[in-house]
This record gives sequence, structure tokens and C-alpha cells, in this order.
Amino acid sequence: MSQYKDEIAAIQRVKDAAGSPWDEINAESAARMRIQNRFKTGLEIAQYTADIMRRDMHSIGRKATCAEALEIINEHDIRSLP
Repeated sequence: MSQYKDEIAAIQRVKDAAGSPWDEINAESAARMRIQNRFKTGLEIAQYTADIMRRDMHSIGRKATCAEALEIINEHDIRSLP
């Protein structure tokens, strides 16, 4: 709970420094969103996604038949091929 309170305080400080244009921002709501969002940058999202895609990747050889491809699709519940 301490991280939550620290986030609220940090956002409140930013709001106070920004002045009236930020009056409508609710510090508690903004803190909740920051904590729920585990990624801080687009690069972190891309790295996380790439790790998942590599881990779950299935492939077949260039000379594989359509039947072999369909077998892999059915076995791994793949919805489409690139």
C-alpha cells in the first residue's frame, strides 16, 4: 500500500507544480493507472511482446506439405499462417 500512497503523493506534487491546467486530474486515479501499467516505455512493451512471440513460435520447413502445416495448426491451436 505504501507504493500506492507514494504514487499519489508524487502525482500530487506534479499537479501542484503544473498549476490550474491540471486541476481536473485526480491524483489517486492517475496513481492507480500508473501502478497497473507495468510498462513505462514503448520499448519495454516491444521487448515483452517479442519474448512471447519467440517463446510460442512454431515453424515448418520450406518443403513441408499442406497436410503437415495443417497438423501443426490443429495441434497448437494456431489461427493463421503468415
